[in-house]
Amino acid sequence: MTPLYKPVGGIAGVSLYRKDDIEAVRAAGGRCVGIDLRTGAAPLTALLVEDRSSYTEESVREEGLPATRHTLKAVFYWYTGREELAGELLEALATDGAVACVELRNGERLVVGWSERLGLEQPLRLTGYRFFSGAKPADLPQLELHLESCDASRALRYEPA
Repeated sequence: MTPLYKPVGGIAGVSLYRKDDIEAVRAAGGRCVGIDLRTGAAPLTALLVEDRSSYTEESVREEGLPATRHTLKAVFYWYTGREELAGELLEALATDGAVACVELRNGERLVVGWSERLGLEQPLRLTGYRFFSGAKPADLPQLELHLESCDASRALRYEPA
């Protein structure tokens, strides 16, 4: 059984790993201890808009089987990582999927979109996005990503070795 964690206080950071960039995810004792990427690949890590992002785990039944629905809403300032968040990445997130490392405000980190049982079979996939221009001259543009996955288990704690 996956060790329980207490996801409180919101999200401090999100790193998105394109599914195709992942060579291996290493787990031990119900925890993720490493994510190995192909040569030249790097996660997308952009500055989050404070108090706008969220992560939800929901216990559901899919076709009679118990499952966990993972929902990640990540709101980035659009000026950071603008090139990385271009149409190619949005398309890859929608079709191929991604794994996310979600850093909670309490310091815990979770790996979402990968499980010990299903591996990369049920990654997070982009279900929608919204661009915000802001209403005032000083408002910074923002990009809100909605990603979902339905997996056999809860997210794993991320504790790299």
